Amino acid sequence: MVKNLLPVIGSNLCYEGKEYTLMHVDPIREIVLLQSEEGKRQVKLHELLPTDYQKALEHCKSCGGCCRRWSMEHETSTGIEQ
Repeated sequence: MVKNLLPVIGSNLCYEGKEYTLMHVDPIREIVLLQSEEGKRQVKLHELLPTDYQKALEHCKSCGGCCRRWSMEHETSTGIEQ
C-alpha cells in the first residue's frame, strides 16, 4: 500500500535539493533506494512520504480496491477507445 503513495519506480524526484531516480521500495524494511549521478542512496521510507501518510494508509486498508489501479486502467482503456 505504501508503494501507491510514492511515484512509480524509475521516476525522477527531488530530495534534499538533488535529483534522484526511484530505484526500489522495500516497505517491510521501510527503505527506499535512490540513484543519482553520484551513486546510490538508501533513505528511510517516511522521509519521502507526504505528511499524514498514515491516514492514507488506513484509508487504503479499509478500501476494497485500489483507486490508483482503477485510474490507470481507466486511462488506458480511454486511450484505446479514442
